Amino acid sequence: MQPGIRDYLYIGGVTWVRNPGDVSPRWLVAKASERARDATLYTDYLQPETGWPVVTAKLELSLSWDALCATDIRTVNGILSKDAALSVCPWVEIAESFWLASGEAFAGYLKRRNSLTTVSPLPANAATNYAVSAIKSSDGSAVTVTLGTPDATTGITPWTASGTSAGEYVTIRYTPVYYMVAEDGQQSFRQHQQGQTLVLVEV
Repeated sequence: MQPGIRDYLYIGGVTWVRNPGDVSPRWLVAKASERARDATLYTDYLQPETGWPVVTAKLELSLSWDALCATDIRTVNGILSKDAALSVCPWVEIAESFWLASGEAFAGYLKRRNSLTTVSPLPANAATNYAVSAIKSSDGSAVTVTLGTPDATTGITPWTASGTSAGEYVTIRYTPVYYMVAEDGQQSFRQHQQGQTLVLVEV
């Protein structure tokens, strides 16, 4: 992987001509936190289903452009005119970790789709820059995972690997495509220029 956003955003089936000047992600984590009388913090991460990541979160993405080109203006106008979920890929790697008890088969469900099998056309060198990888916490060794067919509605993607767990975490690193809706979008105008903000929220 490489730090930062190196390729053009993919939103709603379109690769943008210009990237936003500012991309601000915020993770909305499913957890319940409470402080006890002695101020000790207790946190319960709400894992909804067996086989899901131990920390479940949804992404809120705030984007802003100082100036859009004509093609991107029409793209964002189309996004804001629809009430349907959009496929969004900002080309940033994430990790999802799974706890597997001793003797349990290596398997689970990624929360999202893999960009390499969802986005078309792919950016140059995508297979190298955004390759899926996984490691075991017990010894740091690599695990070769196989991704199944994602759910067409939720994007949840099953994964498997050979062997069984020794009672450990498996952390899978991949570059996802999110299902998101446009929560807000505001225009700004200067002479012969149009700026834009866009807030996308994962469903």
